[in-house]
Amino acid sequence: MEFKDLPVPFQDMAANIVRSQLATLDLSTVEKETIDNISHNVRNAFIKLYEEKLSSENKDYSPKFTPHPGGVSEIYHETMVKALRMQIAELEHKLNLVSKCQNQHKAKGLHFHHKGKQKCEH
Repeated sequence: MEFKDLPVPFQDMAANIVRSQLATLDLSTVEKETIDNISHNVRNAFIKLYEEKLSSENKDYSPKFTPHPGGVSEIYHETMVKALRMQIAELEHKLNLVSKCQNQHKAKGLHFHHKGKQKCEH
């Protein structure tokens, strides 16, 4: 598998990582070989991770895509669904904490006015 065979969102993530790595360097003093090595290592890491994902699901290293509506591959779709479920669970947890805090404030006759990341300590 080559880097160009990865889904575009994975290519974008890899490019962002390379950019962030290069941002930490003084590009006027860094050799081209160092930049090439960073890029090469990130590309190879993404390819390897993606191949391992395919391998664990398909029991081989050949990329098999099952199109979904909109042309999104099944692997990308499943990854996004898992990520969204995790975000939803985190938001539900936060909402439950806020609701609990609001109820405690109301029970004490207080107004709820927490700002930012302050914790309600009751």
